[in-house]
Amino acid sequence: MQHATQAGLNVENLDDIEYRLGYGIVVQFDNRTIHVGSARFMAVEGITLPDAVIQLQTEIHTQGHSLVMVAIDRAVAGLIELQATLRPEVQTVFNKLRQQGIKHISIVSGDHVAPTQKLAECLGADSFFAEVLPEDKAGIVQQFQTKGHTVCFIGDGVNDTIAMQQADLSISLRGATTLATDVADIILTVPSLTRLCDLLELSRQLEANLKRGLGFCYTGMGIVVLGTFFSHIDILVAMGVHFVLSSGAIGNSMLPLLSIKNKPVPAVLEKK
Repeated sequence: MQHATQAGLNVENLDDIEYRLGYGIVVQFDNRTIHVGSARFMAVEGITLPDAVIQLQTEIHTQGHSLVMVAIDRAVAGLIELQATLRPEVQTVFNKLRQQGIKHISIVSGDHVAPTQKLAECLGADSFFAEVLPEDKAGIVQQFQTKGHTVCFIGDGVNDTIAMQQADLSISLRGATTLATDVADIILTVPSLTRLCDLLELSRQLEANLKRGLGFCYTGMGIVVLGTFFSHIDILVAMGVHFVLSSGAIGNSMLPLLSIKNKPVPAVLEKK
């Protein structure tokens, strides 16, 4: 809409706009029907593709690029070629995630097979799924869960929200669509995937801290219970043991604050 305004086009009096989730959009404008979407969308709408368009589509997909078609009054009027641009940090993030124990990384996309496969091969993904509708993305997540895997789904678009709700953990980024950030369990407050590795490390530190705290508590209860039954310790000794170990548990819970104080770290994660 902004680009149309800059180009001097009057698009304020659109009669109707319909967004077909996972396919494209249909707009009624100036007594014309405009379709914008993939070749799959055109097929669903019964719009025939000319031979020249089919040939060009094959060439574009062979290069690993994507294609968006524009049809006016059910006739293809234009093509938009899209070339995926990788975030510069993605390859490094993939490598670090594997080093941190992530067993399987998969790419799930509604795009054509060729560009999705090229992307997966470039990044060294373990698997990829192409031409996937939004509801089918959730089915893929469920397949992994059925096999006993814990699944984290990272998404930033409307098409990702169903799968994000199905996943054990969902992550989105600042700048994503409102619906994606609404359903996400965790939002990275900077638009970079590098914080995924920080998130994993933070979760490991939290888990270790919780286990230490439980260890202090269970040790104190164990000493008091066993001492009462076998050594007949009096109540003052029991209170002393409980006080010492409880203080240790409280001190342990404060350790993250000390590390932040010693080494300031900007807030990069927002947990909902």
